[in-house]
Amino acid sequence: STSHGGQSNEERTISMLVSGGSVNAPHLSTESPGQTAVPPTTMKYLGLPVSGSWGWASPAFGLPPYFFAGTSGTTVNLSWVLPTGGLPGLTGYQIRRNGVLIASPGAGVTTFADTPGVGTHAYEITFAGTSEFRSATASIAGNLNDQLVLHLPFDGSTQDISGQGNHGTVNGTPSYTTGKLSQCLQFTDTASPHQYVSLGQPADLQFGPTDSFTVSVWVNHSGTFPDNRATGGSANDPAILSNKDWNVGTNTGWFIGAGPDGRWQWNAGDGTDRADYDGPASQLSDGNWHHLCVVHDRSTNLARLFYDGALITTRSLSAIGSLDAAKPTAVATDGALGSVWPNWFTGKIDEVKIWRRALLDSEVSTVFQQ
Repeated sequence: STSHGGQSNEERTISMLVSGGSVNAPHLSTESPGQTAVPPTTMKYLGLPVSGSWGWASPAFGLPPYFFAGTSGTTVNLSWVLPTGGLPGLTGYQIRRNGVLIASPGAGVTTFADTPGVGTHAYEITFAGTSEFRSATASIAGNLNDQLVLHLPFDGSTQDISGQGNHGTVNGTPSYTTGKLSQCLQFTDTASPHQYVSLGQPADLQFGPTDSFTVSVWVNHSGTFPDNRATGGSANDPAILSNKDWNVGTNTGWFIGAGPDGRWQWNAGDGTDRADYDGPASQLSDGNWHHLCVVHDRSTNLARLFYDGALITTRSLSAIGSLDAAKPTAVATDGALGSVWPNWFTGKIDEVKIWRRALLDSEVSTVFQQ
């Protein structure tokens, strides 16, 4: 029976399933306070399986207390709702942002405003005196110049125009030619001396175990990447932008490069563990400009990889510690400058940018569209 004088579609569906019946309905309702529980929620509460063949989505199953994070400009507004009758034993709250305690409101408080700065932030509230805790995330967008520490447009020079003075030093004689925006640098792996740009080891480009950062680069190449070591050139997996010795994937540092069949490769290692992405063939082989962007987000311990403005995959950074390789960050080769594993890029590179923060997905899209 129901309090409103009749059964809803949701209640009839629940009754059929609990009674052993079957349904063939791609049925989806949104659960909300004061409404009849939707079938997936009720089934989970009763401990009964929800078959994927029913076509239901799987909304998160939760009971109060509820925890919400909304944004207004540069402010994150946190709020929480207790169960009817409260929580026995509740003495107050502890609020953490990205694992750090930022506030301890009393038991009579149900809101808190925070100004965490640009980025995605993970919040957790502990209901002191009880075993309850809840989590939520919130993102604050910023100006794309916020914490930009490197911008190499390659417009006739290797000067950094971010304002941080992280200028590059050219090795060999790569040529300036028409780029994605204005000019770019064109590299040839078999040239002697080898062609690359070294950025040295400025503090801006050193990233420890808790440092979020974003790397963005435009690349243009035609064909595959052959093994040219016999003629003094590169192996078939050259770096596009890196700070690590690419001879071993677990070596400390990060790597954006190409594979033999024209795929995009990404790697991060801390000396013990590694994380990798190997894309499909020919991502970088068609002679067109392609935008590669990797957001290393330590607040979520995820690397988010974008190809031409679209998020294509994520990789966990949970097992990866410091990416400070104590080597130069380099363009068109690795952090060892090709001295250990011969790798030098052939093709065009433009608009190299690094931020000391995790860009939001919307910001990556803006960078791609610029």
